[in-house]
Amino acid sequence: MTAKPVLQIPNFQEQYLTSTMKRYKMKTPAWMRVPTDSVEVIELINGHPNGLAHLGAWERLQAWAVRNWKTGGLFIVRQRPMTLTDIAIHSGLQPIHVPILEAAIPRIIDLGWLVKRSSNDLETIMETFEKRLKERVQYRTVQNKTVQWSKDSGFTNISDSDMKSWVETHPNLDIEHELKKMADWLKSNPRRYSQYRRFITNWLNRARPNGPAPISSDSGWLKDLGDD
Repeated sequence: MTAKPVLQIPNFQEQYLTSTMKRYKMKTPAWMRVPTDSVEVIELINGHPNGLAHLGAWERLQAWAVRNWKTGGLFIVRQRPMTLTDIAIHSGLQPIHVPILEAAIPRIIDLGWLVKRSSNDLETIMETFEKRLKERVQYRTVQNKTVQWSKDSGFTNISDSDMKSWVETHPNLDIEHELKKMADWLKSNPRRYSQYRRFITNWLNRARPNGPAPISSDSGWLKDLGDD
């Protein structure tokens, strides 16, 4: 038996999911983040006598996918591919709009906004989506942790992304060495900072060669590093 095709919005996770949705805190979003792609939009509108209706159909497809974002951009209902009638009804249209969808979807596929998948691959596609989503949530959780410092533990919650960013921004600095200098200075100058990540960034900006001020323990700018 030939597998039925199932429609999917490619790169759905990256383009449409907000941080709140990724953390599973929003069940049915009331709005959506729509990528701007004016060249393709104009082509969709002007490339067919019913182009404006086709753009409206695409808006309804996106809205359904975002409201049902846990399908990963797949147009499925009860774990089976949606028919055109299913899509019309579930996206708030009427059966009389099916011919518009029938004409619009191939054009939307040609623009790369939709792709056809095999229904035989549904389980694998969903598993991949859920795995990537969990990885993304875990990554964002690490990224959103506040950098802390204490005499006993030193700096904590510095992510790999932080280090990569600092190394790329300050290629002439030894970041590990600068962090040690910061820790030594903080031990000698006890003060609580609300934003240690900003403290580090401001220190590195000042420490770079030809920076705006020399590094020394009595530099006046040090006390304000966490407050810019």
